[in-house]
This record gives sequence, C-alpha cells and structure tokens, in this order.
Amino acid sequence: MGLTDPLLLAPLMCRSCAPHPLNTVYRVPVGDVDTEVDKWWGRPEQQPEPDRRHTLGYRPVHVITADTGAGADILGEAVATLVGASLVLKRPGTYSNPTKAATLLTRAKQLFELAKTLKNT
Repeated sequence: MGLTDPLLLAPLMCRSCAPHPLNTVYRVPVGDVDTEVDKWWGRPEQQPEPDRRHTLGYRPVHVITADTGAGADILGEAVATLVGASLVLKRPGTYSNPTKAATLLTRAKQLFELAKTLKNT
C-alpha cells in the first residue's frame, strides 16, 4: 500500500459526505455513545435503531445545508482536510497527482462557499 492510499482516506470520506452536485448539502456521521458503545458492539451495518427491533444499518447523521444555519466548524475541518491532501498531491515527486489535487481543491472551495453561507456558527 502506497502513501497515497491512507493519505486519501480522510479526504475521500469528506468528499463522499457532500454527494450533491452543487455541494449544498453535507452529511456528517454523528457518534452516539449511548447506542454505539454502551448498547452495541458489532458491525455498523448491523446496528439496530434505538428502541426498534429488526432495523439494521442505523447510523445517525447530521445534515448541514444553508437553511440549517449551523455547521461551519465541521465544514471548516473538511475544507482543511481536502486542502491539505491537495497540497501534498500537488507537489512534484513519487506521489504527485495534480489531477486529484485539483479535484480535491475544487471540492474544498465549494464547501468553503457553503460554510460562508452559515451565519449562526
């Protein structure tokens, strides 16, 4: 496994949280200690929804949009992750990938624009 595989794990996760083509929606997985640690020790895909039997794949998420008015801090972290990976991939050398660097930087700029619309954070 090369350096670029673990390097891109976090940026690809950040990028996959914004599946909307215009990047006006960002979905954040939310950790819930009560359901994830205290009650469930197993695969996330098989985690049942609280107080409901036979419901698999319960993973709570927080959706950030311009209408929610909150979440600029989370978007800022995603932007920093994307920009950092872009800078590493932009440099010449063995792991250079200017095309992927440009893609990550474009997505970071789009998410930054979304973060600027959030007024209450």
